[in-house]
Amino acid sequence: MTTILAITSYLKGEEFLREAKRQGAHVILVTKEKLADAAWPRDHIDQIFLMPDLEKLPDVLYGVSYLMRQNKIDRIVPLDEYECRDGRYPAVSICVWAGKASRRLKSSAIS
Repeated sequence: MTTILAITSYLKGEEFLREAKRQGAHVILVTKEKLADAAWPRDHIDQIFLMPDLEKLPDVLYGVSYLMRQNKIDRIVPLDEYECRDGRYPAVSICVWAGKASRRLKSSAIS
């Protein structure tokens, strides 16, 4: 089973989350604490992890690394224009890769 980790700081990407689940993926959502009660398609999300802030890349990397201890993550998908442009961080290439992965996933079936 493919595991998708979706990251978003806004309520968006609901149809993507639904489709990923319909195609058999294990769906994990990482979002801001203030969106805890938002109208997420909870019946299509297996796990939701809340963070105080998604603007601090080191904190996000630490949080995702912690999740990866317990979950085999196959795809990281930014659902909005997640901040990946700060070249000071060596993990920027991960964000660029994640963006490419999300485009591939939207146009093809989950294997």
